Amino acid sequence: RNTTEHAGATTLIYMMKKELNNIYGNSVCAIEVNKRDFPYFNEKNMFSVGEVELQSKITSLKNCHVVLVDLNDCQNDSVCTDVIYLMEPSTLQLNKMIRKNRKVFEKLSGKKIILNKSMLDNKDVNDFEYESNSKIFYNLAPLDERRKNDSINDLLFRLGLLSDTASKKSESNKIFGIFKI
Repeated sequence: RNTTEHAGATTLIYMMKKELNNIYGNSVCAIEVNKRDFPYFNEKNMFSVGEVELQSKITSLKNCHVVLVDLNDCQNDSVCTDVIYLMEPSTLQLNKMIRKNRKVFEKLSGKKIILNKSMLDNKDVNDFEYESNSKIFYNLAPLDERRKNDSINDLLFRLGLLSDTASKKSESNKIFGIFKI
């Protein structure tokens, strides 16, 4: 779930799915709710649905090992076993978020907050945690969706979606090409 505007949930889900496909094959699926961005990735098993269709779509994907969901503006996250909250830690995005909801960090207390597209180092993250009175689950640097990103594997491992041996297996798999037609 994006907590700041354009925090990158759609692209992050695409990249997570791509990496998980190296381990689980085509039994990884992704769903976006109330938007139609997934078709532009030209990837199998990525679906765009409305909020009312979400539960039935997840039920229909019983053969998938992992289903990633981009909730967008969908308030019902009860279909998810785990929710991560993406935040772009730029001054502009953080100030916009706080002006919309001054108690946003109180609401995110105990949640898995991921700083996405982050250029913060460990000291900056510690300062951020102190100033926001929150705990950061993961600090994710800007990613290149056309290259292998080890930080995606690290994030998947921390989320419990990837074992250490599966991570090593994926290093031997190569994917070529930008466009699939």
